[in-house]
Amino acid sequence: MPPSNKLLRQLVPQSIYLIFAAIFSIFLAVAFFVDAFWKSDTWFSRGDLQMLGPQNPLLQALGIAVWFLVLYGAWRVAKRLDQSQFIRLIIAGLFLGFFGLINLFIYYFPVHAYDDALVIRIVVDDLLRGNFISFFDTMTLENKAKNYLYLFPLQVPFTLYTYAIHNLIGDSYTWTRIINTIWITGSSYVIYQIYLLWQQKRHDFFAALICTTFIPFILLGAWVYNDFPAIFLSCIAIYFFTLWQQQGRKRAIILCLIALAFANLFRPIALLLALSFALIIVLRWIKSGQYKPDQSTSAKVLWQGVEAADSTSSTTRRDNDARKLLLNYLWILFGLFIAIQLPHKLVNGALALGGVPTYSGLSTSAPAPKWMWLNIGYDYKRLGVWSYNEAYSTFVSEAPIDEDAVNTLFKQEIAKKWQEIGLTGTLSHWAKKTYWQWTEGTYQAVYYGIGDPARPDYFAHPTAATQFAHGEHGETFRYTVRRITQLQNWLYLFAATCVVVLAFKRASRDQDAPLDETLLLLAFYTLMVFGMYMLWESKSRYILSSTIPLLLLASYGLPQLFARFEAALKATPEQQTTMIEPIPATETQN
Repeated sequence: MPPSNKLLRQLVPQSIYLIFAAIFSIFLAVAFFVDAFWKSDTWFSRGDLQMLGPQNPLLQALGIAVWFLVLYGAWRVAKRLDQSQFIRLIIAGLFLGFFGLINLFIYYFPVHAYDDALVIRIVVDDLLRGNFISFFDTMTLENKAKNYLYLFPLQVPFTLYTYAIHNLIGDSYTWTRIINTIWITGSSYVIYQIYLLWQQKRHDFFAALICTTFIPFILLGAWVYNDFPAIFLSCIAIYFFTLWQQQGRKRAIILCLIALAFANLFRPIALLLALSFALIIVLRWIKSGQYKPDQSTSAKVLWQGVEAADSTSSTTRRDNDARKLLLNYLWILFGLFIAIQLPHKLVNGALALGGVPTYSGLSTSAPAPKWMWLNIGYDYKRLGVWSYNEAYSTFVSEAPIDEDAVNTLFKQEIAKKWQEIGLTGTLSHWAKKTYWQWTEGTYQAVYYGIGDPARPDYFAHPTAATQFAHGEHGETFRYTVRRITQLQNWLYLFAATCVVVLAFKRASRDQDAPLDETLLLLAFYTLMVFGMYMLWESKSRYILSSTIPLLLLASYGLPQLFARFEAALKATPEQQTTMIEPIPATETQN
């Protein structure tokens, strides 16, 4: 028999909500006293050697308050615009303006390709000349591009994608970046559509505004890598999964699996999304199985379009329906497994036919566990990048690409680190690094070319904007942009945490309260991303996937906060003391 209703209604959802609220409440509390912001200028110039600094609590609170009031004013205007007969045209103009703004930023801040994006560009140039050396084990440190795809086979799909753009459209990084802005704009638009589907609305100007004013999407438009295609396809997968939740149509879940497969092809982070989908599917099966074959005739199968019979003769039919439902869930779970495995195998097969070496086995990872050799370079003196080629050099020079050899080397190197700083020191640094990564590290300024005053040559060519950013008033400009970005992140995270806390309260007070599956999905997916990259190498772009649930939860939570704020302004002092629960959003469904 499936687990009890108590497991469904209390233990699983409440545990997820509680862990989410606990983690990010701590982050919000620490943010008032600890500043990870001012260290990002050291990324290239000093290698993030400095640690976290003191925060100005009053300045932090004032900044968030100003952001809150600005968005409150925007919400008031949005409620009026929602009544306009031209609202859809207005929202379409908003997304077109968003697309234009990203491209303008790229035009005025033309940063070079760098890090992995630069290596992939070199590999693509080789491929365009018919040189496939990057797929082979050259075991050299002279040029990473020579064996890049051998050491990082998961980068093969994105490399081939970039190669296709350069080969079909033009051998220019500009075209790749323009397509990148299409991915970003598409991600924002699909997030908006997910919100409308979730809340069963036709339009919502404020939600569209949240999705088109997310600063990191604008600033990171020049960063051409596999994150944004993966994020866009993940958004598509979430949209069709939400559609399946509401309508139960097979076409929706099939399209979800296809989008998930291609998302995972670009970046294995889609595996975490697949696990989140699986959680909801399992909970649905538990919910639909809350009866026994010999139950009374009043028992119901909780599945859309399937009702319990009114007589005892319907027991067999109920059993058949239950079996059919179980089979439906099983094929969906099986489809999730296939979706995250098959595309890589197809790419492998195509390469193998061309005589290019590939990796084998059930895993879609490289011949050796890369999480191990990345952690070989664990550096407790830095917050951002752990190793600065220490891991790569050690891995290539001291161990062949063999799993047993790498396992041994990994244990030796990590044991050495622990002997130097001990378990307490290791955990302390991990906590600091995680806090840095999920604050300033998430949207580090250097990735959009205005973060590091020591590198004005980071741009392909000077423009009026780049000269200003590194001119007389450049420091103030860079500080302002980065601080606004950080405060926006904190406010959205606060709204998301409030939504999850209220969901926890509802679930704990009323066992019969309906379960918001989309909310649970977003909370669980965020925790999966958090847990994955808490143990991984710190890079700004790594947790961009968490912006999907962040924007959705902020679009849902901010109006509720504004409604309560507005009611508190109008209420008498006696009424204010009795306002315990937030007032729900006042917008009507259109």
